[in-house]
Amino acid sequence: MAKQANKSVFPIVDEVGTSSIFLTGTGIMNAQIRVVFPNAYTVYTVVPFNGRFEIYIPPLARPLEEGKIIHIYQTENSKDESESVEVKVFLS
Repeated sequence: MAKQANKSVFPIVDEVGTSSIFLTGTGIMNAQIRVVFPNAYTVYTVVPFNGRFEIYIPPLARPLEEGKIIHIYQTENSKDESESVEVKVFLS
């Protein structure tokens, strides 16, 4: 059984629509955010000092289709990666 005490907390992610160009949310300052789009394209960013991250959704990850799931993870310094946050793409 995996040790839970060293696991990062999961980020809070805002809604994502089919016409979204950015994925936004809140995380722990200096933590790494990993986003895996439905087509498996993956991008990374680091949470800035204010705790709000913003990731440009690159053309290779689009178009986003309604109902598809985006997986977002957070890794805090010296901790294991968080559980996945699943965000379902809505029609926009």
